[in-house]
Amino acid sequence: LQDSLGGNCRTSMVACVSPQPTALDDSLSTLLFTSRARAIRNHAKVNLRASGDAVASSLLAQYEARLTQLRAQLAATEAAKALAPPPPPEASSLPPSSASVSRLESERSAAEAALAQCVREYAKERAQKAKLQQQISGLQARLLQAQIHEVQSKVLIGGRRIEDGSPALDEDEPPDA
Repeated sequence: LQDSLGGNCRTSMVACVSPQPTALDDSLSTLLFTSRARAIRNHAKVNLRASGDAVASSLLAQYEARLTQLRAQLAATEAAKALAPPPPPEASSLPPSSASVSRLESERSAAEAALAQCVREYAKERAQKAKLQQQISGLQARLLQAQIHEVQSKVLIGGRRIEDGSPALDEDEPPDA
């Protein structure tokens, strides 16, 4: 039953109880079962296999893809530097031009800044997602609790409500306005 409740789907439960005194045991066990079922807690997780379009369009997936792309680009650049043959001896005696060095340094700093920005945005999105999931689970718990309380307040035992012991309305008496 725990796998069927919570998680990536919405689950509704209808508890049928009877006001008849002969069905007291069945009604009470039904209410106890619904109370136990309401207490089951699952943690929802993103179903990444559901739809390729939905995953590709999510902001979080875009950030992850951009991070992967930048890391691969950085690794390729570093690998190319390591595998490049040493310059000929006459070229090594010439100092590199300051313009090319400053251009390469500015490109590297721009790439590092873009990577850092993506990492910050990714962290913000994850924190926001976790906060929203907590809010959703809290709201679901309160809704289920209110629904069970409403059902329990309507259950009658021996002509009296379970909660407050007040007598139920007779069919002959008009309800209070």
